[in-house]
Amino acid sequence: MVTRQTNQPGNLTMGDSEILVGTYGDTEANCRDVGLTEGGVSYNHSTELYEATADQFLSVIDVKKIGERLEVSYTMKEDTLENMALAWDLPDSAIDEANNALDFGGDDTVNYRCLYINGPAPGGGTAKWELWKVVAMDIGETTYNQDGEALKEITMLVLEDTTKPKGQRFGRRTDVYDDTTPPAVGSVSPTDAATTVAVTTTIEWTFDEAIQERDITAGNFNLVDASGGEVSGSLAYDKGTNKVIFTPDADLSSLTTYLAFASGEVRDLAGNKMGSNYRTNFETA
Repeated sequence: MVTRQTNQPGNLTMGDSEILVGTYGDTEANCRDVGLTEGGVSYNHSTELYEATADQFLSVIDVKKIGERLEVSYTMKEDTLENMALAWDLPDSAIDEANNALDFGGDDTVNYRCLYINGPAPGGGTAKWELWKVVAMDIGETTYNQDGEALKEITMLVLEDTTKPKGQRFGRRTDVYDDTTPPAVGSVSPTDAATTVAVTTTIEWTFDEAIQERDITAGNFNLVDASGGEVSGSLAYDKGTNKVIFTPDADLSSLTTYLAFASGEVRDLAGNKMGSNYRTNFETA
């Protein structure tokens, strides 16, 4: 028997993010906005595994997960009373807003909170993170940046919210975009109804905006011959030009009509679907 812990550090957000904190179970609308972070929000996800081995072998024959832990850390731009109360695990009632004061110390209560993080998402949207149940775990010393802002690093431990289904007990991320315009194919090569196309051609669909790479599949982009037989090949995506490229595995047949297909299920980064299928045809030389 061997137990092993794996650590997976990363970033929830990569740029300055808005932090909102409430008591456990609060909606975002009822949370207190404690300000912006200095930079993004990082995390460390650790998993403890039990590795079983057979007596006569040294190799692992089974793995079971026996523990999971998630911590998030961020640096607040201002050392406000709200941030100090959050870092020291003080209830909202500790803040005396009338006198601009904070009372602390001598309480054995653990304050369960919810944490909302709004940061940049790919394509110019907002990545909204909801962490259902958290507690303050660590606080770094106060430092100052070149603009004289007081910086305070805070680490929160994300607890498992057992009121949620398994696999959903830490939180949720939702990407929100103002963009409601669906993507469109701006051009295709070979062009529609082209003739004498080289049998070594590739098929290229160029979109008017970035699309989701998860949608670049054989089900969404394909090439068929006149009899309906699908041509085997590989797909690639050029992010710089928003171009999907299909390369057949072998030369096409001569003097044959082919139909190139792009599905209306293709989405842009905001999740807008193209809507209508895009079909073109061409004839080889």
